[in-house]
Amino acid sequence: MSRLMKQISIDARRCRFLICVFCAAALPMLCGGILTHEEERRSHLPSWVILSEQEDLHTVHAVGGDEECTVHLHDGMLTLEGETFRFTTDESWFTADCFFFDADRDGFEEVLLHVWKKGSFGEHQPFWKEPDNKTLYSEHLFIYQWDVSRPDRLDPLWMSSAMPVFGRKITVEPDSTVCILAPDGTQTRWIWDGWGLRIY
Repeated sequence: MSRLMKQISIDARRCRFLICVFCAAALPMLCGGILTHEEERRSHLPSWVILSEQEDLHTVHAVGGDEECTVHLHDGMLTLEGETFRFTTDESWFTADCFFFDADRDGFEEVLLHVWKKGSFGEHQPFWKEPDNKTLYSEHLFIYQWDVSRPDRLDPLWMSSAMPVFGRKITVEPDSTVCILAPDGTQTRWIWDGWGLRIY
């Protein structure tokens, strides 16, 4: 009798174990599947955000001479590289788009990045602003000068705080105006004013 009870106890434990394994496997499928790392990262952004894809060779017209640069933009990660340099965006950022254009209209190109990152400000919080939430993603425009003397080439020229408008898609016009298309279809145009972009 004790042998039978022992066998029943072993079988019950096996049955509980199998039920636990089944539930662990089935629960994610019942809840919509298991998120990949990229899907989990992407879930922190609004659903309307468009992350562009680029794989282009661009000749940068810069002070100090023209330079070839390969643009790799995939899943929000950007790399710019040439024979002697490499620039990669922060792993915590989502780079939605990358443009080469003459922001200040001096005949040389700057680099514009449309970025989603945590927090409105960087390490230095302006004393006249309320502290921002560093856990939430916000939208930014970053403009860099192309400097051939820098190992990574990009010298920050203007790094915006959180944008005052949402940009589902951004384009740059031949006259160096930046057009921001909002999720509701409205559009604003921005131009460099010597220190940052302003509505045109």
